[in-house]
Order: sequence, then C-alpha cells, then structure tokens
Amino acid sequence: MKLIDTNYYLVLSKHTEQGCRLLWQPCFYSIGKKDENMKKSMCNILLLFLLLIPVIKADAMDYILNEGKEIEAPYAGTEEDSYNYFKFVPAKSGYAEIKVKTSNGAPLTIDICDAEKQIEAENVVINNKKSVLHKVKKGVTYYIRTKGIEGQTHIISYKSNNIETLKYAKKYSYSFTNASLCSYENALLLKFKAKESGNMNLMCNAEDNLDIQYLNSKKKLISNISLIKGHSLTGIGVHKGSTYYIKIWKPDYNKQGTITISNMKYQIEKTPFLKNATRGQAKTIQASGNKTKAVKQLLEAGKKNTSWYKIKLKKKKKITLIFESHLLQNNGDGIQLYICNAKGKELHKEAIVITEEAKASYKKKYKMEYPRKKITTGTLPAGIYYVKIISNNKNISGSYQLSWK
Repeated sequence: MKLIDTNYYLVLSKHTEQGCRLLWQPCFYSIGKKDENMKKSMCNILLLFLLLIPVIKADAMDYILNEGKEIEAPYAGTEEDSYNYFKFVPAKSGYAEIKVKTSNGAPLTIDICDAEKQIEAENVVINNKKSVLHKVKKGVTYYIRTKGIEGQTHIISYKSNNIETLKYAKKYSYSFTNASLCSYENALLLKFKAKESGNMNLMCNAEDNLDIQYLNSKKKLISNISLIKGHSLTGIGVHKGSTYYIKIWKPDYNKQGTITISNMKYQIEKTPFLKNATRGQAKTIQASGNKTKAVKQLLEAGKKNTSWYKIKLKKKKKITLIFESHLLQNNGDGIQLYICNAKGKELHKEAIVITEEAKASYKKKYKMEYPRKKITTGTLPAGIYYVKIISNNKNISGSYQLSWK
C-alpha cells in the first residue's frame, strides 16, 4: 500500500518590486516503505541549502510619485543593489524640482534614472528640506533612486519649475544636477526684457566653472562665450523693449553631483544711443576750459555700429583722445578708431585698435573697472576734425566714453 505524504519547505521566490520573499510551498512525495530514508535525505539536503542562502532585507520598494504629493520611504536595506524607486512622469517639459525631507535632518543622496532605470544623474546630494532641479521632458518616465541611511526615513516630492523669465533686479538661487547643464545643447536658457537701453549687467555666484552666452529674441548668438566662477559679472549692450536670452552650461561633461548658482540678478546701467552714424550727424565734443565733457555711446549687442564725433581746434595744438571702455564684450580688433580731417578723410592709414574691456571685481559688492586708452596726435592746425569709431563685430557690445584734451 502506498501513502501520499505532504511536507512543506522554504523556497526563495523571484525578485519582486517589494524585494525577495521567503515562501512556504508544499512538497509532495509518493512514499513506500523503501522510499522513507530517501525522502528524509532529500529534505535534509534542501534544508542545508536554504540555510546557506543569504536573507535579503525586504525594505526596497517601487513607488508612484505624483506632482505635488509627498511619499515617505524607509532605509532600502544593506544590499548594494537595494534601492527605493520613485517613478514620475512630468506633465511639462522644463525642470523637475525634487525636494527631500529626512527624519534625522541629514542630507539624502539620490540618483535620477531614465525609464529603463539607467542613471542620468548620479550622487546628487540634497540637504534636508532643500531641493534640486533636473531637466526633464513632458510625458517621459523618470525614476528617483534612493537608499538612505539606516534608521532614517525620507520624504520625496517634486513639482514642475520652468525657470523661464528673470525679473529686473530680483535675486534668484538654484541648485541643478550637473547632468542638467552638462552640454551646450542641454543649457539653461533664461529670458529677460530690457526696460531701458544701456549696459545690462548679470551678477551671480557660481559654485563651479560655467560658460555663458547671450542671444537675441530669435535666439541668435550676439556675444562671445564668457567663463564665470565664483562672484562674476558679465553682460551686453541692450535696447529698450527688446527681448534677450541668457544661455548657461558647464564646459565639461559630468553627470555626478550638483552645481549651485546663487544671488543671480540683472540690472541695466542706462546709457544713451547717439544717432551719429554719418559725418553729417557727428556729435560735437565740447571743450570746457582745459577739459572737455565726455560723450557716451551705447553699442547694442547683435549690431554693427559707426559713430562720428566733431572736434573744433581754435589754434594749432596736439590733442589727446581718451577712450574709456565700458565694453562688456570686446573681441580683439573689433573696435577701430580713425582721426579724420574736415572732409572726413582719414589722417592715418592704419586703424587705432581698441582692445580694452570693462572688468568687475568683488569684495562684499561688485566694483567696475573701466580701462582707458589715450591717443595723442602730432601738432594739428586750427580747424575742424572728426573722430570715427567703427564697431565691425556684432558680438561686441556695451558702451564707451570719449573725451579729448
């Protein structure tokens, strides 16, 4: 006579979203008297095998993270590949502002992954109750991956942040994943509209090296690339009512960590634009005793410019022209100066090249330095003379002052 005997044993199930599970499952044997010893031996071997399998702590979880909602998660466990995953799908393209809170007030390190859970941004450290921005696309699946610290729980949330427009003189501070600024194609793009014509000064404190460039309303380049780090000031010459863009990116590829740009704001130093593009429109530089009153001229970014100035000599003498550069963008031989006679004919064949560019330093506040270039002529007879200044590069902008003595 044969008996059917049912025994139970532990088996390790496949890895699930909740981790690995230990399950009781039945083991059926068809038993005869001769099979009893064999059954016992098989069960003993199975038990020994199970004891050698390491137990994986089943804390790791997958969560669905909706915009504006918070989810709390525990420590993900001791295993190297055990993580909590927070899945989110942005409703808008732009930046996801990811915020964390931790039960012990310590920072939380996260990774941001694509739909296949491949890392896009790695070792992103976020302080308690702070946030970081990561560039995302509408309708694309992303995962926030966390492990945490043993004994710590953490809360994750996110919201959309488009960071499109800068308001005049308002300060902004942002932390980005390095992966969000890691190339020219992946740059941060900020828009502003000039309320005045003049020198637009953009000030910020950059934690690491960043490149910056300016674009017009059609997103065409109108400046050279400037490198900024620490307290920095850059800018361009702008026209009242025009829209401009600021493009910022990291010069080196790096998907590790974050970068902070703090106290970013822009202001405009009002400067007139003189309509003196021809000799007939020349602006007279008036003499006042032994000194003359300087004239100011704005060079708008994205435009070439020619300006004429008139000087009247009552008697023969040498004159010294003083060119004070307020140029925020000057590219080598882009500014050329000529001294001309009463008929507008140049008195020298070679242009006098202006290479000077304004500089900024920082010690509790920004201080501008405006270098001067002095040009002294030989003795000139009494009469009328002209100074012609040509800006032949659209990437040159800012302003200058011209005087003579």
